[in-house]
Amino acid sequence: MATSNPKISAYVPQHIFDRFKLYEKENSLSMSQAVANVLAKYFELPLSPAKTVVSSMLPDEILNRISSLEKKVEALEKIAISASAASNNGLVFANSPSNSKSAAVDPDACG
Repeated sequence: MATSNPKISAYVPQHIFDRFKLYEKENSLSMSQAVANVLAKYFELPLSPAKTVVSSMLPDEILNRISSLEKKVEALEKIAISASAASNNGLVFANSPSNSKSAAVDPDACG
């Protein structure tokens, strides 16, 4: 059977080979599948590489996502700069989850 996977070849002691063959039989695996399973478990890796969100996206989708994220970062930077300026003036920034606007509050007035 043709494959694009790389080949591994090794000489092992007989007792390891015997145990490996038992593992192969117990799990109804081919020799290649058994080797892949053993190595994946040892290296704590998935049998097939994980597909990322980016790899399944088209280039335009990726660019749109990047643009959207850049806008969100800019908005967060503006909020952080405003909060920093307010705290330097002795004011505390209060954010309400129900209101996306921020308000400066004088800590002395909070009694």
